[in-house]
Amino acid sequence: MISSQRGWFYGYLIIFIFLSLSSIAINAGIKMRLNQILILLLFAAVFIDDVIKKKIDIKSLAILYLGGIIMSLISLNSIYDKIGEIKFIIKYILIFPAAFYLGAKAFEKLSIKNLIQIIEITAFIYVFIAFIFYFYPLPIFTLLATTATDEGALSTYRGTFSETGWFAVVVGAFLLASISLRYDFKIWPKQKIWLNLFYIYLLYSMAMSKNKTVWIAFVVIGLCFILYKIFANLILSNYYQPKHIQDNNPTLKFFSNIEVGKIVFMLVIFTIIFFTINEFLEKPIVSWDMIELKIEQERGKAFVVIMELLRQTNWIGGYGFGFVESYFRHYSGEILGLGEGVGMLFNSYLDSWVSASIFGLMFHLTLLYISFGLRQYFTMVIPIYFFVFANFNPATGSEYYYLFLGLSYGAIFYHKNSINK
Repeated sequence: MISSQRGWFYGYLIIFIFLSLSSIAINAGIKMRLNQILILLLFAAVFIDDVIKKKIDIKSLAILYLGGIIMSLISLNSIYDKIGEIKFIIKYILIFPAAFYLGAKAFEKLSIKNLIQIIEITAFIYVFIAFIFYFYPLPIFTLLATTATDEGALSTYRGTFSETGWFAVVVGAFLLASISLRYDFKIWPKQKIWLNLFYIYLLYSMAMSKNKTVWIAFVVIGLCFILYKIFANLILSNYYQPKHIQDNNPTLKFFSNIEVGKIVFMLVIFTIIFFTINEFLEKPIVSWDMIELKIEQERGKAFVVIMELLRQTNWIGGYGFGFVESYFRHYSGEILGLGEGVGMLFNSYLDSWVSASIFGLMFHLTLLYISFGLRQYFTMVIPIYFFVFANFNPATGSEYYYLFLGLSYGAIFYHKNSINK
């Protein structure tokens, strides 16, 4: 039983670090990744501790487990051909609820400083290994690579992650989490220069991955802040006294000190810098040829097929987990990015709709809803960030998605409890 802050610290740190090592698996009848086993073990320790202290979060467990069971039954009831269905069922009934619950309980088991330390240590390890892989592919590190045996596996900036996209988005999530938690709880080092250099290097690593979605998410977050600033000034100020806003809503306090014009200015500067760098790259991150390819041969073409599949079920969906890989393997060579070996669609919410019916879509929207809060910077940016990412990638198939949404969910309750004390 883990009972001390130090014990919880190392438990959560190990989970965060090992999440990137998806190549290490154990076959005990059913093949499971080592990081998934570690998640279940830490979840068991957290759950037992909550039982003893009578602090079980029934709400999150009910949503996750009932949702997973219902979606699994919908999938099992489907008569269509499926590939790897049991893998998805195990994740939704065991792994994903455990990951979300661990995130939700992190604010109870850890101090805020320890949580920030875990986030920053993990981010540093990710980008350090990515640097080593890219510039100095030492044999001892290649053993950890997810696809180290693939041709040119070390030619991209992604460390131990299976894809550059996952590396960039996860590093971006850690960057946002570190900044937002430090702002929300006013935890800053006396000398900020090293922290600022660390943040700059995280941004550099994300740029080196040449992933596009992470920058789209940053821009969307900026636009949401602008809208929220306008909303706060025009509406909330009519119902709340200034002191009440200052004391109970640090996010509103943040916006009371930063004008919309400044946020717009920063977005414009960011956009100019991005596209200037993009033009000088040998292989641009964004180009018209790339956009045309995605519309005509990749996501655009897949979207048309997906809409037809949903129309055939009167927009209910429910073809089952693993149907996507089974169905799109017949489109081999016609639609890029889908087919054999690809278990999910490019859009997580469309995938849930197709696979687990409209209920699957509502399940994921519910998770976003309970994880989103307006009273903290952290609980705003994390759900928005992963929502954007999930619309461009199969994010809901990753433990990171549920762990971070769980963190945001837990932060909401931590803030409420702090106010009530």
